[in-house]
Amino acid sequence: MATITVYTKNLCSFCSAAKQLLKNKNFDYKEVNMEGNQALM
Repeated sequence: MATITVYTKNLCSFCSAAKQLLKNKNFDYKEVNMEGNQALM
C-alpha cells in the first residue's frame, strides 16, 4: 500500500479536517509540519 504523507501547518483547519478523515477511515499516515521550515515552503 502507498504511504500517505500529510503536510500541515499550525492552525490550519483544512489540515485538521484531512487528518480527521484519515483517522476515521483507519488510514495510517505520516504528518510533516511545515511551520517554520522554509525549505518546505
